[in-house]
Amino acid sequence: MVTRKLTDKQETERARGFIIYLLYLKKPHAFELNSLWRTMDEHNQPIGHRRFVEEVDYLRSLGLLRVFPSQSEKEITVVEQARLLQRFIETPMARDMGSFVYARITAAGINFQEGNSEVVGIERVE
Repeated sequence: MVTRKLTDKQETERARGFIIYLLYLKKPHAFELNSLWRTMDEHNQPIGHRRFVEEVDYLRSLGLLRVFPSQSEKEITVVEQARLLQRFIETPMARDMGSFVYARITAAGINFQEGNSEVVGIERVE
C-alpha cells in the first residue's frame, strides 16, 4: 500500500540522488548552488529552496559533496560549510550574501554514483 510517508521518502531519496548525479556530470568542476537548483527544475525534479538546501546539507554531512564560497582559496571546515549553508538557506541571492556558494562532488560521491558503494537514503540516478 502506497502511503504519503512512503511517497515523500521516495521523492527525498530521488532528489538526493539527482543532486549527486548532476554534480557527477559536472566533475571535476564545481556547481553554483542556485544553478544546480535551477538545473534540477529543468530536468523535471522541482524542489523548494529550503528543502533543496536541506538535502545538500544532508549529502554534505555524509561526505558525498563539499560546499564552499566562491572567493575561497583553501578548503573550509565542516563547521564553516554548515554555517555557509545556514546563511544560504536564509539568503539565496549571491548579491545579498556577498558571494556565490558552490558544491563539488567528493570521491565518496563519485564512488556512490559509479555503483562502487551504497548509501542508505539516496536513490542512484542514471
